[in-house]
Amino acid sequence: MKIAVLLSGGVDSSYSAYSLKEQGHELVGIYLKLHASEKKHDLYIKNAQKACEFLGIPLEVLDFQKDFK
Repeated sequence: MKIAVLLSGGVDSSYSAYSLKEQGHELVGIYLKLHASEKKHDLYIKNAQKACEFLGIPLEVLDFQKDFK
């Protein structure tokens, strides 16, 4: 089954993706930009990218900042 996994760059979402991958699912990682702190986004996206590289899955970054102002 193909599943989109929301990744924050933290341990919980990364482990959830790992667990789903181990179960044989096809994954795509999604990071949502929801707040205005670009410095935080840079760090979180970097962490999410590392998790995706480890898992061998793509990461898509979606910008929803305007929707959450």
